Amino acid sequence: MTKVSSSLLSVAGVSARAVNEFLGKNGPQLAAAISYYALFSLFPLALALTFGLSFFLQEEAIEDIARRVAGQVPISQSTVSDLLSDTLRSRGIAGFAGAIGLLWAGTAVFSAVRKGVNATWGITRPRPFLQERIIDISLMLAAAILMLVSIFSTAALGQLRELVDLITRETQTQINGDLIWERMSSLIAAAVSFIVFVGLYWLLPNTRVAISEALVGATFATIVFEIVKNVFVWYVLNFSVYSSVYGSIGGVVALLTWVYVSANVLLFGSLLTQRYASYRAGKLREIHDIVEAEMARSSLQPVGRE
Repeated sequence: MTKVSSSLLSVAGVSARAVNEFLGKNGPQLAAAISYYALFSLFPLALALTFGLSFFLQEEAIEDIARRVAGQVPISQSTVSDLLSDTLRSRGIAGFAGAIGLLWAGTAVFSAVRKGVNATWGITRPRPFLQERIIDISLMLAAAILMLVSIFSTAALGQLRELVDLITRETQTQINGDLIWERMSSLIAAAVSFIVFVGLYWLLPNTRVAISEALVGATFATIVFEIVKNVFVWYVLNFSVYSSVYGSIGGVVALLTWVYVSANVLLFGSLLTQRYASYRAGKLREIHDIVEAEMARSSLQPVGRE
């Protein structure tokens, strides 16, 4: 019992120090900055993406993608779908040069994420300007690809579910399909989140980060993110007062609240990655010092005569 109590106290102490460091590094303010830039980046990115897709897809297909994107956001789907549909109807104003400008403006949120992650590491030395822009654009492209993967994997699961339902009806097999498909959808979402966190914690800091260090922070962030996401969905569906308080912009406020909460999880996971990397480096230095001390002691010992 004493060992359990001491372990719990140790975990509580480590957690308290991590929270204090997160507050000391202005983590909530950095998360607010990410939310702010997300507000002004979301619609330029949606408009630019819609402009690009309009060359390859019919309007109905793009509207279907807009509905599926809305399904990935844990707030009112109709609100996000309407916003993206309005973007779709206004895509004619964007020419090629305009789309490039929109993409450039849309990278602001990714720049805020990059700077926030480096701030949790205590890194103030920036990369060269062109390298930073390449990183921001790469993050934007990776986010778009992962979003499309998530959307189409959900659609593929839906088709597979219909096939399995047809087979079970023909064979009279009793399978709890709803539970199975809900678990598979949750696993896919968690896997995508984990991949995103690993990539951000491994590549964004302007220092060398081992993949094993990034895995620690990504595991924590994924677990907390999935828990917070489900709690937020439950709250919005049952107790949300955004519409009554904010009126017609209630959906946008809910979206910004979700981005702010997610940004806090992202940055706190980055801080844990930095703390684990510092702990690991300290242990390696201790081992190195012990080995050097043993080698020095061995070299000073007199050699016996034959």
